[in-house]
Amino acid sequence: MKKLLLPLCCVLAVSACDDNDKADFVRDAGNIATAEITQVINMEVHEQDDDEAAHTHLSLEFFGLDHDGYYYLIQLEDNDELSIALNGESTVVIGEPLPSEDDPYFIEYSEEFETAEAGTEFLVALDRDRESSVQTTSLLIPEATVFTLLPADNPLDLQSELTLEWLENEEHSYGVRVHYGCDVINNHPVNITVHFPNRGAPELISPFSFMPGDYFTPPADVEILGCELTIRLLTFAEEERFGDTDFERVIIQTMRSVSEVRVLNIEAPL
Repeated sequence: MKKLLLPLCCVLAVSACDDNDKADFVRDAGNIATAEITQVINMEVHEQDDDEAAHTHLSLEFFGLDHDGYYYLIQLEDNDELSIALNGESTVVIGEPLPSEDDPYFIEYSEEFETAEAGTEFLVALDRDRESSVQTTSLLIPEATVFTLLPADNPLDLQSELTLEWLENEEHSYGVRVHYGCDVINNHPVNITVHFPNRGAPELISPFSFMPGDYFTPPADVEILGCELTIRLLTFAEEERFGDTDFERVIIQTMRSVSEVRVLNIEAPL
């Protein structure tokens, strides 16, 4: 499954303009009908860990397609109300122009909710002052993808090959994040994260194996108290909806992460 590259299209539009052009990357929604707008909803679901509580981050983007084939970002009007409802309680979402209101390159509409429970429903609603109907999109937090990590040793050795295995879904794609975290005496902690797959590499399939020592060498100039290895499996999915909305289309992209933490033995011989 290929993730949507609408933001990349905007970047390509930037590079296509010469220095004398005044690029119009963010446009006001005032003259744009809902039927000409693509709504993109990004959902990131994170389980509870030592650093933060379980939460779901929702971000929304609105795009139009120009006559030259490039997508442009849309900024909602002041009279448009965008909201997200959870358990009957609605939160109004205000767009934040980035990097600044005077020179916006991106409009961020986002909200965070303290839940990661599968099946939880969010209702995203856009009430445009210029139209009588309210556009409502329902989305559910997906089930987590369970994985096993072998060997079951704790602590793990740097030279031990680790294998992740999970039940694949052909409609999903997967990523793995491996984080090395070490506490250090009288110095800053060591934090290194390795991403799989690398850019341009084939999509991950189960089982996936790697050697921790191939990506981490304990620094020799500090005294390390101890290290942990956090292995995180990311599951990506994308859904497109047509016909049951006044939007040109609605795209829902989800990412759900699950993780396992092991003690890492850095004293083992390599």
